[in-house]
Amino acid sequence: MSRRLIVSILTLLLCCAEASAETLTVTVTAYDEVSLSGDVPDNIAVRYEQLQDRPFKGRLLTGESAVLTLTGLPAGELSEVILQMHSNTSAGSGSLSMTVGGEEVWSITDSRFSSVGWAGSYAKDWVDIRHSFTPPLTTGDISLIIEASANSLYIASYTFVYNVQQPVPHTVSFVTHTSALLPALREDYAGEGVLLPTLVSPNADWSFIGWSATDIRPTNIRPAYHLSGQRYYPTADVTLYALYEDHAAEAQTIAPAASVQDGEYAIVSRHGMFAGAVSETGYIPTQPCTQVKSGDDSYLLQVQAVEPACRYSLLCQGDSFRIYHSASGTYIGHRQTGAKTTLLAREDTWGLLHIAAGATFINSSYAVQDEQIYAYLLCEEYTDEGEYVIDYRRAICTDTLTHYHLLYPLDGVPSRPRQTTWSSYPGIGYGTEEAPAPQPIDWTREVTVRTTDGRTAGVGQWHRMSLPHGVYIVQQGHAVRPIIR
Repeated sequence: MSRRLIVSILTLLLCCAEASAETLTVTVTAYDEVSLSGDVPDNIAVRYEQLQDRPFKGRLLTGESAVLTLTGLPAGELSEVILQMHSNTSAGSGSLSMTVGGEEVWSITDSRFSSVGWAGSYAKDWVDIRHSFTPPLTTGDISLIIEASANSLYIASYTFVYNVQQPVPHTVSFVTHTSALLPALREDYAGEGVLLPTLVSPNADWSFIGWSATDIRPTNIRPAYHLSGQRYYPTADVTLYALYEDHAAEAQTIAPAASVQDGEYAIVSRHGMFAGAVSETGYIPTQPCTQVKSGDDSYLLQVQAVEPACRYSLLCQGDSFRIYHSASGTYIGHRQTGAKTTLLAREDTWGLLHIAAGATFINSSYAVQDEQIYAYLLCEEYTDEGEYVIDYRRAICTDTLTHYHLLYPLDGVPSRPRQTTWSSYPGIGYGTEEAPAPQPIDWTREVTVRTTDGRTAGVGQWHRMSLPHGVYIVQQGHAVRPIIR
């Protein structure tokens, strides 16, 4: 291949590279307004403001400044910035600072407009002040501040030269934290996206619900995630993490006990769950509960948890048992006056009469004339109308169906509802140890105060009122706290 042909190809490549460059020009139209021209991206956002007592379009006097912020440039590389400015005929000075993505990339220390850092000479007419980046910078949020230290500096426009990154297909990898291994998926062409796969739930306690962009440690706050089967559009090669939800907060369905053994029970009457010790008026309060009828006509109790006030220990002695209310530390006893039952906070024995479909009648029999009268477990019932009533009616052997009790064993039923846990690690959830409570800041000892960009604002014994208004991070040993002044 001849040298002339090589040079021609290189020239062609350079021309193509130059042709692909984009230019965005920001023209100052007022002290707080600009217009955009050139290659204007769809999602660009620009803010311009001159900080001065007497606003004047594009002019900065001593101590005044102009701040331009620009966000939304497409992914690519920034290669050059061109400022159109001028000074007075024989005066004008100032400084410049430009950041991209929060890092300073160009600065001019306070100097005359005639210095090399600026235009190289004073100018009454508009001149271009160019700054190239070699190698080009990755695009990001841009901030450009110009401050005048002597009259006067004038600004007409800012031009940014950049190359847009050509889209390429991306790869999505998957981490499950189980034995399940999923192959990575790659787009066939840029912007096509991939269909997110599904997983079989790893065990009975955890369900797979989707994919997270971050590796989620156990949390009770639902994270953002993507559903399996949806199309996911990556903007770079990315790893997604399986997200699981535990079943700790789901309601349990409990069948009534077929027989009484030592243990903890919920006692449910016709309209509510027993919920306390014996009151001074001789009955037990109840609270509403949820029951569903099963196929054998028995009633199943549905609960997430049963609070301590509703838990009763049944202590067996042969065919009888005692009832102990652990939360109050009292027993439940009885007294019969004629046909009337009164409950007492004392230790007595009770018997059990089994009725159909799991229902029972908790009682202690008394012989009264020709009828068998019972002292029965009496409660304040929560009626279907939503009102409390006290049932003092006499219970005889033929009337037990209106005074039945259902005993639900509480083995394995928590006292308080467990919060739902989400995690990328199935098997690590509500059973793990809780993280230690964060230690408070002791303001009488030394602390380190930093600004949100990492700069140290102070070290030692410190009072927040000594700092300007803003957001700060206070550190003392392993304790870290944000504060707002």
